[in-house]
Amino acid sequence: MAKRECSKGHKYDSAIYGDNCPFCPSGSTSYSENMDGTVGNFNPSGTEFNQETERTHVVGGTRPTAPVAEKKNIDMPIGGTVIRPAWGADPTAGKKIVGFLVTYSASPLGKSFNIYEGRNYVGRDITCDVCITSDSQISGKHFSILFRAVDSKFKFKDEQSSNGTIVNDLLEDDGELKNFDVIRIGDTKFIFIAIPQIF
Repeated sequence: MAKRECSKGHKYDSAIYGDNCPFCPSGSTSYSENMDGTVGNFNPSGTEFNQETERTHVVGGTRPTAPVAEKKNIDMPIGGTVIRPAWGADPTAGKKIVGFLVTYSASPLGKSFNIYEGRNYVGRDITCDVCITSDSQISGKHFSILFRAVDSKFKFKDEQSSNGTIVNDLLEDDGELKNFDVIRIGDTKFIFIAIPQIF
């Protein structure tokens, strides 16, 4: 085990870390450790990920990171179980677009949101199908729009929001949306547009 001391007095194993001290923040060299604990694929650039069976460590960092789809890093404890989120999985995959919500409140040029068959949640929460984070008057899950091909109706329901859901200037708990209805939640207005069911 070759010991080395950096200019700041840190002692480290140069057989693993090379010329870069792992305790100094300026280190950008990386090495990879295979799942069996062996070290391989020395990578001075610190940017390339290895196969899915390897973990990439950045020298000078505090904890190792693991490569996942789209090269996103997640913190993982050393020796712990890693549960990787399903990044890239689209919850709307395989669902048909049946309508739109259009707003000019978020942008003067307008912004549209797809409404898919099934239940669509509208709110501030990032898990919502229509997410509006800029309006603090909107609840996490403010209201939902449900479309079923069986009856081809758009039904909305207020999801116990703090400020209620206003449809065509009426405070409503639930009901059926019609083409070009105006929905207001918080300070944000939407125009609902249904796609004719001719496909």
